[in-house]
Amino acid sequence: MHKRFLRWTLLAAGLVLLGGCASKTKMVWNQCVAPEAALRKIWASWQKIASEEGCHSDPERGARCAQLEREIQQIADLCPHYPPALTGAAAVAYSQKRYPEAQRYLDRTLALQPIYPSAAAMRARIAMEEGNFPFALRFLSERIQLSPDDSQLREVYAAALYFSGKTEEAKAELRSAALLGAPGWRIAYHRGLMEEAGGEFMEAENSYEEALRQRVGWRPPQSRLQALKTLRPEPVLK
Repeated sequence: MHKRFLRWTLLAAGLVLLGGCASKTKMVWNQCVAPEAALRKIWASWQKIASEEGCHSDPERGARCAQLEREIQQIADLCPHYPPALTGAAAVAYSQKRYPEAQRYLDRTLALQPIYPSAAAMRARIAMEEGNFPFALRFLSERIQLSPDDSQLREVYAAALYFSGKTEEAKAELRSAALLGAPGWRIAYHRGLMEEAGGEFMEAENSYEEALRQRVGWRPPQSRLQALKTLRPEPVLK
């Protein structure tokens, strides 16, 4: 259950390491042409396949994903001072569990632009995947001080609190994330996972049903709900 909750809180081959001599950096930067327009279309296509259909659902999607991932990484390598491209390359590496590569891109992003909530949230998720919850808690607390109105940081902070045994604080952070505009279907699903882990099965069912009402056909809460209704222990009659 813990790994499942972490996986849903809340989303690279052949990378060219950033840096090198000044002349090389200048040459690469001069090849960086209209990165925003180029990245927007590629990113939207990759995100749709990766998050909704799955890159490995069939060979055709797998090949398309690999092509888009190469293009995202190419933009990041040609535009080493463009934070969205660096964060995009980090997301690709993160999705493939290449955490050291993702971390390098994120550290570069945050060095260029310290207030960058999406990069900070991903950096914290990597720490959590590696089991470093003390770092994640400290890092997220600092970043929330810089961006107190960012719902994504609040969601990830809720996960870090939950895994640190601070369930009530985690639920409070989820409520804050909801008030700050986090998608209701995601908040309901995360709340359901917490409730299920705590043995609050009826409450979890209600949360999963709420997630499905807001995002019809979404597989994760649908699967959890079906399992709960099938395997839930019968109440003890007194």
